[in-house]
Amino acid sequence: LHELALADVLQLLELGRKSGTLRVRDETRGLTGALQFIDGAVCGARLGAAEAEDDAALHDVVGTLLDASAGRFVFTPRGEGDCGDDEPPPTARWRVEALLVEAARRADEWA
Repeated sequence: LHELALADVLQLLELGRKSGTLRVRDETRGLTGALQFIDGAVCGARLGAAEAEDDAALHDVVGTLLDASAGRFVFTPRGEGDCGDDEPPPTARWRVEALLVEAARRADEWA
């Protein structure tokens, strides 16, 4: 994450219409999280063992992960990890652009 910002990674996954799971480890704070994608849209999020159950929780996870400045990430394409073909596709999907705008708005409010 020191070399490539997570926001850029998210935009690449959206532009490439990727499906799978992006796992992120924030080495500064010792946090781990994951974002699941279907066709470039975020369809689920987790921070530690806590699954994001609603829009607000998903925005919290994304904002927390975007704050990571030192750490690592790995993307596992669908069919090779926990976003496998045997799972039913989620109905809720969020565009990366909308998530990034909301994260920027929240950061601005905190400032």
